[in-house]
Amino acid sequence: MAMTVQQRRKRDILIVAVAVVLLLGAAVGRSVFQSLFEPLPPGYLTAAPAGDFAKLEWDLLLQGQMPFDGDLWVPEAIKTLHGKPVSVRGFLLPLHKPGASSEFFIAPKPRGCYYCNPPGVSEVVQVNIANGDKLQITGHPITAYGTFSVAQTTSDAVLYTINDAKLASLK
Repeated sequence: MAMTVQQRRKRDILIVAVAVVLLLGAAVGRSVFQSLFEPLPPGYLTAAPAGDFAKLEWDLLLQGQMPFDGDLWVPEAIKTLHGKPVSVRGFLLPLHKPGASSEFFIAPKPRGCYYCNPPGVSEVVQVNIANGDKLQITGHPITAYGTFSVAQTTSDAVLYTINDAKLASLK
């Protein structure tokens, strides 16, 4: 039985749609692609918590420097946020080991192999979850809300930290 023109058109549209989805997955990476389809793990907010939060901008955060043998340097606009409520949007990375944790790094982009290509000190913010609650890591883009801390000396473990954090996936 021969296909009608309309049936061939539907088949062709379906083939193109599948190809676009596959190319999108390859182009943007597994983390972003999976977030379109994977449900959010429990414990994440779906709306911003109440309060006023200054938005951390990655272009400023990335300028920070914490050399092993030099002076710590952070943009003045970032220093002024020390001790204040902030938010930052990005992708979670495991801090110690994969699985549920109360501590993560958040980075501006999803990363491939975190251990093969580790981020620089200004490319992450350590996020410590409020009340020590443990959450499963997710590939969804996440916004972290909490109290911001900037390292005071180069002997501090990380350059930027958000404490008492609440994590939200805002679509």
